[in-house]
Amino acid sequence: MPNVLSPTLAAKYLEELKRDEAEMAEVAETYETAKARLDLGIRRYAALRDFVTEQLGRSPYYRAKNEALEPGQGRFRYAGMTIADAILELLREEAQNWPENPWLGLDEIVERLSSGGLGFPEGVPTRAINAALIRTSGIARNRTDGGSRIYSIEPTPPDEDEDESGKDE
Repeated sequence: MPNVLSPTLAAKYLEELKRDEAEMAEVAETYETAKARLDLGIRRYAALRDFVTEQLGRSPYYRAKNEALEPGQGRFRYAGMTIADAILELLREEAQNWPENPWLGLDEIVERLSSGGLGFPEGVPTRAINAALIRTSGIARNRTDGGSRIYSIEPTPPDEDEDESGKDE
């Protein structure tokens, strides 16, 4: 049975549809502009973060155990990094901060990487982080007493050019 619609009502529907199409086009343009600004901003931020890290010889986000980052600081610390690089950075900092117990479980790694902007704004699926933990070299793997997997950075062997006191000969 065909839909019976008055010409006046059909014209109103088409008028509303045309108005919504124009609004959606405007919203799409605003989104695309914001997306471009975000993409460029992340790249600039990552370049500056990497430069500062190189100049300092350590992460600009490293803090001693009793120091905290200022609110909002570090929100994008992993933005623009590969999953593997972000994991290694996180595990290195954990080993520096907590040398007596530098181990983290998958859930905590996912939480810290997400809160640090990895994959921002979409985020990164847990399974992708888990896969990177499995295939990335330089990661030590262990199990808790309950059998859960935990991860840490593999210890770096001492430099062969250094004597036992840690000073160059």
